[in-house]
Amino acid sequence: MNTLLNLEKCNEGMSCEEYTTIIVAGICRDIPQNVQDRMTRHYKTCSYHQSPAFYQSAVGTPVTEEIEQGARDVIKKYAERKEV
Repeated sequence: MNTLLNLEKCNEGMSCEEYTTIIVAGICRDIPQNVQDRMTRHYKTCSYHQSPAFYQSAVGTPVTEEIEQGARDVIKKYAERKEV
């Protein structure tokens, strides 16, 4: 049976773009718990981020200073929020 990949954008916990930026930047260590919780919520509800297609495309993405800074900005944004 073939399963179609749902490419609808998911905003549960955080946006797909924000989640992707953090994962591609590879700075998943030392992330505040509330941001980790948001990432987990996003991952659990996003079929794209659970798919092998995401990881295959993310592996080859060059990590630039801009991506790293973007990831730090996303982490800071959610670290400062109280709600999850």
